[in-house]
Amino acid sequence: MAYTGGRYEKEQTVQNRGRIITFEGINGVGKTTQAHLLARALEQAGNQVRLIKYPQYEAPVGELIRRYLKGEFGPKEKLFDFAAMLYAADRAQNTSLYEELLSSGVTIIHDRYKEANWGILTALFPDPAVREEKLQWLLTLEKHMPSSDLVIYLDLPVEDAYQQMALRELWDTHEVDRSFMQACKERYDELSLRFRWVRISGLSGNIIKSTEDKQKEILEEVFAYCPDLSAARYT
Repeated sequence: MAYTGGRYEKEQTVQNRGRIITFEGINGVGKTTQAHLLARALEQAGNQVRLIKYPQYEAPVGELIRRYLKGEFGPKEKLFDFAAMLYAADRAQNTSLYEELLSSGVTIIHDRYKEANWGILTALFPDPAVREEKLQWLLTLEKHMPSSDLVIYLDLPVEDAYQQMALRELWDTHEVDRSFMQACKERYDELSLRFRWVRISGLSGNIIKSTEDKQKEILEEVFAYCPDLSAARYT
């Protein structure tokens, strides 16, 4: 496999080439908040940063993804290939942008990336053998896209994630299906171990951690893996 858990591939990083840092996890764990906070911290440390959030709902493919998530094309359990190709097409729109940014030394921070397909879409299948077959297909589907150097998995129990989402409307067919969200969480757990993602627990004991505490942990991990992003200059 091309991707082997980027945090252990530091010696292969081309000097001055930008990094890709990806936030993953089920809905409600704080990916968007932490991605923005990390982008701001790295910019304050003097780095060039580009934040990219998927899906890109404002793009033409994004509108199709929105309709898929609303259930307009049928039940999600029958639409694995369709959904996978939609999400892949959404990211493929940025192929030339990635080369431009990375070659210029820009750090790209993802609020979800191709790892989301691995964690969410393969969770549709209870049979481990089928999940593995689908995962290998997904890896091939997007092998042309650059790999994440560091994946930060924000881990939070499903019920706590729903508590975090309590102030907003649950609108897509993934969010309203709690049993599916639990399957996604368990799949993310498996993948985080397999690919050696950085796991940031959202709990301290039984208490949900503050945004600031999680941010501190994330910064420590990022600066440990990428010291050239200058922890010494972070203020």
